Amino acid sequence: MQVVFRPEAEQEVFEAQDWYESCSPGLGYEFSRAVEVAVELATRMPLAHPQIEDE
Repeated sequence: MQVVFRPEAEQEVFEAQDWYESCSPGLGYEFSRAVEVAVELATRMPLAHPQIEDE
């Protein structure tokens, strides 16, 4: 399964990472790791997560 982030979603993740980092050093990294883990889980168990769009 291939996960594709739309450019808008990717930008939103980067902005959130920057915001968390500005709140506390290292928190941006923790946020990005949480996103990576969530994507990894979705690729390993796709039926455990709701489908948002067809494509």
